[in-house]
Amino acid sequence: MLAMSSRRGLRASSAPIRMRIVRWNLQMKSIALLVVTGLLVSWIARGLDTHWKSFPSWRVFFVSWLIHTLGVVMLVAVVGGAIVGTHRFFLGSEHNGDHAKLTFYVIMAVLVSAICIAIIAKGAPTAWELW
Repeated sequence: MLAMSSRRGLRASSAPIRMRIVRWNLQMKSIALLVVTGLLVSWIARGLDTHWKSFPSWRVFFVSWLIHTLGVVMLVAVVGGAIVGTHRFFLGSEHNGDHAKLTFYVIMAVLVSAICIAIIAKGAPTAWELW
């Protein structure tokens, strides 16, 4: 590869040039996790309603995804507010103000809960199968 040198012009370089289009900082990761969680919650809600049939159209899919993602955002806001508001009462200390970690933990709780609900709904035996 050729690289510009301040004294000699072009010179050969052994280090590859890395181009980063998107920097994955904490906020971008949190938004991506939120969008994926909204997608998963939308898919599981549709599966539970229709016994795992597909969406009738792309429009219904995207509207469902948007609505469930907004629902996850509202859940994160309500639960985060409840955690910050009651932190001193239950844990005896003030919240340290790290809202990024708090958001991550709430979103991960929603994601794991949705996966557990899907596993239980899809694979749990009925009462007749247990006898």
